[in-house]
Amino acid sequence: MKRHTVKLLLLAVVAALSGCHQNPSHPENDGSIKEVVWPSPKRAKLGTGLGVFPTPESISLLNNGMTKDQVYILIGSPHFDEGLFRVREWDYLLHFRTSGYGTHGVTTCQLKIIYNSDLLV
Repeated sequence: MKRHTVKLLLLAVVAALSGCHQNPSHPENDGSIKEVVWPSPKRAKLGTGLGVFPTPESISLLNNGMTKDQVYILIGSPHFDEGLFRVREWDYLLHFRTSGYGTHGVTTCQLKIIYNSDLLV
């Protein structure tokens, strides 16, 4: 009986962790993707899906070859539940003040950062 319980517990842990590795756009090893899959803005994990107002300078500093830590320092953690292990895409909900454009002078954009198999942008 004890052995059976351990096997069931192990199976439950494996099943739970399988949801911790999500890459909906299915990046190739080189970081390329065939089809971009965008999450619904309503799923942003910032409480109400409000997103953030980054500085244009921080966005302009994003570049190929950056590590996850470097991206995190520039624009913070991803705004959607991406998973826990070997996640190779981060999604952000960004707002920019655009006087005279957008809703109430604010334009909303989504940004997707794709990492290659070495976990570099």
